[in-house]
Amino acid sequence: MAQGPGFAAEADGAVPLYFVETAEWDAFLNGPGAGAAAWADTTGFKPQIGKSLLVPNADGTLAMAIVGRGD
Repeated sequence: MAQGPGFAAEADGAVPLYFVETAEWDAFLNGPGAGAAAWADTTGFKPQIGKSLLVPNADGTLAMAIVGRGD
């Protein structure tokens, strides 16, 4: 899995962007994507090419974005 390229300095309120391959999905959900597991399951998201997922925090703000890079 890869986090988005460091093309900009980190800033307060920045949202992490992850590019995840199918083979890395389980490891991602047990690591930096742990907070996304239930939401991904609820939405049926799989990290496939052309698929993306916006994951909310409990308060509805954006926690992270995931872009599929597999199959």
